[in-house]
Amino acid sequence: MYSTRRTSGSHPLIPPDPALSPPASVLPPPASVLVPPDSPFLHRRIPDSRFIVAPRAPHITIQFLQGKGSLDLFSLDLPLPASCESASVQGSPLQKLNDLPRNLTSYLRLAPFGPPTAQSMSSDSYTITDAEIAVAGVLAYACTIPGTIVCGLVLIAYGLTALSPIARKSFDRVSFRLLVYSLVFNVLFGIAYAATPTSPSKGCDVGAFAVNFTLCFATFFTTCIAINLQLVLVHGYNGQNLEKYYLIGTTLLSLALNIPTVALHQFGWNELSATCWYSNPDDKARLRWIIGTQSFWISLAATIETICSSVVLAWMYHFQRDIKTLNRSAESTVEKSGGTKHTKSTTKSRRSSLLSHDPRYKTIILRIALYPIVSLMMNFSTVILDLNMSIVGVNTQADYRLLVADLILYGLRTLAYGLLAASDPSFVNALREVHVIKAGKTIVSDRTITAMEFASKKPATVQSQAGGATVMEADLELQQGSSSDATTSEVSSEGQIDSRLSTPEDEEKEMRNIARQL
Repeated sequence: MYSTRRTSGSHPLIPPDPALSPPASVLPPPASVLVPPDSPFLHRRIPDSRFIVAPRAPHITIQFLQGKGSLDLFSLDLPLPASCESASVQGSPLQKLNDLPRNLTSYLRLAPFGPPTAQSMSSDSYTITDAEIAVAGVLAYACTIPGTIVCGLVLIAYGLTALSPIARKSFDRVSFRLLVYSLVFNVLFGIAYAATPTSPSKGCDVGAFAVNFTLCFATFFTTCIAINLQLVLVHGYNGQNLEKYYLIGTTLLSLALNIPTVALHQFGWNELSATCWYSNPDDKARLRWIIGTQSFWISLAATIETICSSVVLAWMYHFQRDIKTLNRSAESTVEKSGGTKHTKSTTKSRRSSLLSHDPRYKTIILRIALYPIVSLMMNFSTVILDLNMSIVGVNTQADYRLLVADLILYGLRTLAYGLLAASDPSFVNALREVHVIKAGKTIVSDRTITAMEFASKKPATVQSQAGGATVMEADLELQQGSSSDATTSEVSSEGQIDSRLSTPEDEEKEMRNIARQL
């Protein structure tokens, strides 16, 4: 069924061998094989071809197909001259071409209407040189090492500060522990990223696995911080009870995404990017692995983090606006009731005042906003660049620059998260308390977080009664003598006040309890 023609020699035009050629009745339109000597290699794949090219060094097998490729008509087994870096096939209009394997030293260009022109060669002849690979590796190291050092120093600073029992109380928070886990895996990510080989080697698959595995942990732990903030602040869940689920979920998901990938030998040397990454020679299969085990999940984590942070910020804004409205209504109602005289400053809720003026409140908002911003910049950018490189390839100088930008962003993520961790409010507050203790000053407890009655305890409720009376709960500070106790009063439109005494010790205890959940 098959006729095979074998030739030898290094002449650029390989003539046909009539004795081995197939019958004229089964031949496709006239075709010739042109091997230009000493030419730079050209594009690796062109869609819609009737040829299947299967390089088997030192030969190249070209199979001519009938129709859509369901039947082999004949094949040519040609030696590739040592001086040639490319080959082009000139033949009939193209219908189908299977992708060439990526782990080859020589490549083919299939041209439908003749050999490549000077214009096509100038646009498609780019390839990554060893010098460019070295430059990309140096830039990636230069961006990764500083971030890894910063994350490591922040962790050391956390540990030294936690030696103080007073400062340790500021660290007793769920989100802070999640931040520490994320920093640990950012350090491991930086080490793995810097230690991964920059050339095909035995440890290439292990390095790619370590990079992706630690990246998943670092990303998912950061996302859990935003999820925890929304669940505790907006929905009233206990963050301490949820902490174990964050740990279990992140661990199981990271293992599920990376263990099968390395077990099925999907990690290795990637010819397109000249890096240790996903190495499946089939373009479509490799793209499915990239999306299914990395790109989709990293993008989803960044999206969830952005949504949760936006919900928390919106909740804080509405909380502050509602409590100000309540204060104005409560002040007007109490004055009309003929009860104890209060000035505007005394009838305003202490919680609203602290929310509005405490600088730590603004710091919390800033921290919540910065994490999704960094995630959007780092995660979405790297995902887009990864997919662009996998789909388009590295065929021009612009593609090479995008590849370098991708490697740099992977390295900078450790620096970005390290700087955010260094400015964490819990860490800053712990340092302040340690400094105050050393200076011999008295620590005055701030009750910032207590100032917020989170979802389970609304700051203000308005309830319509059957008789038309509107009942409002407001926090009033009664200035009677030297008493500094806070009184929570239920004020009705009929002028009746029901007071419940709340001591500063109670508020301090509540503040500590809520802080541990955040």
